[in-house]
Amino acid sequence: MKSRTSESRTPAPAPATPPRHPDVAGFLEHLEKERGVSPNTLTAYARDCDEFVDFLAGYHGVEAWTWQQVDRLAMRAFMARLNNRGLSKRSVARALAAVRGLYRYLANLDAVDANPARAVGTPKAEKYLPAYLDRVQIDLLFQLVELRAGSDRFVDLRNAAILEAFYSTGMRLSELQGLNRADIDAVTQQVKVRGKGRKERIVPIGDHATRALRAYERKRDELTAQLRGQVDKSAAPGRARPMAAGRR
Repeated sequence: MKSRTSESRTPAPAPATPPRHPDVAGFLEHLEKERGVSPNTLTAYARDCDEFVDFLAGYHGVEAWTWQQVDRLAMRAFMARLNNRGLSKRSVARALAAVRGLYRYLANLDAVDANPARAVGTPKAEKYLPAYLDRVQIDLLFQLVELRAGSDRFVDLRNAAILEAFYSTGMRLSELQGLNRADIDAVTQQVKVRGKGRKERIVPIGDHATRALRAYERKRDELTAQLRGQVDKSAAPGRARPMAAGRR
């Protein structure tokens, strides 16, 4: 008698994925190859359009439906279905944008005369209050940063300079990433910031940020000099440098 553990069990077949509507497939290919949308956006739009097709099959109650049949009432019913599923307003707005894009694609192919998705308003996204640190948390954070920077390690000095400059100037993270050495004037304690649209503005920096930036630059210069010395020492002695070919 065979034991239960010795019996070979055949895994249940996965449910078959229904074939994608050819017009939706063409729309997604258009987004990928001609519009160059990101993979995440493409995946989300594919999911939204597939759900829209599934909704239309149930809404019309027949398999032979057309894009031209969809009207404002059908779009409102589709939005209600998404809301009943408990989706966030951001997700509902994205699904509506996907359907609008699909109908623009179909209009360019002369497959539809109107875009019913435009007859439905986009839901307003929820507004949340930003999370923030209180004064005690800020003090503890900078105490930890200063403690680590006291080790004189390059990484700790760099992190301290980043955090101090970020906190002192209030600039955006992208603006902080775009700073060059020439943009920082430690004498006048000012920073040239390039914002949106490459617009420049002058922002003052505090004493703590200035000291942190100077410590970072000092350590960086030390490491740069050490690396240059190692490169010079690694050169093979006694080998003449090749002469550059030139005219006499």
